[in-house]
Amino acid sequence: MYLCTEFNVFSMPHQTQAIVLTLRAKGDNSSLMDVYTRESGRATYLVYGQRWKSTLQPMSVVSMTVQQQPNREIGTLVSAERVFVPQKQDVKHHCMYLFMAEALEKSLRHPLADDALYDWLIEEIKKLDLTDELQAFPSSFMTRLSELLGYGGAILDEWRYLKSLDIIQTIY
Repeated sequence: MYLCTEFNVFSMPHQTQAIVLTLRAKGDNSSLMDVYTRESGRATYLVYGQRWKSTLQPMSVVSMTVQQQPNREIGTLVSAERVFVPQKQDVKHHCMYLFMAEALEKSLRHPLADDALYDWLIEEIKKLDLTDELQAFPSSFMTRLSELLGYGGAILDEWRYLKSLDIIQTIY
């Protein structure tokens, strides 16, 4: 009998806290869940069964036990429970949560951990639950997100001195 001791094919389940971005059907009895975690950034997990649908709503903050095998991009969800449950369940707030989830799902592409971004997202989710003034939320959210991702913060006069992006030549 040959026993390989160089690497363990089975990994131990570990506990993590995450923000759910999307949950999309993969088959009859399974789904793929994209999350953003403090430890590993964006990650994808396979979810078996339908019992998780109410817990794993977009922008839910969940504590979950996952199993990640070495050299695999997709892990498996073992268990999950909500850490933060929004009190406001009206249509406007739900649309804002979906907006946030869509923006993050499109902009967070790589599994890079960022403590500042994770903490800010948790604050934004909680802040959205406390406010009724939603008109300015999308623009302020996208402005701050772009700054945290490294795209914002420069005004047109500052761009004139950038070597890699000459926006003044592009405009004229």
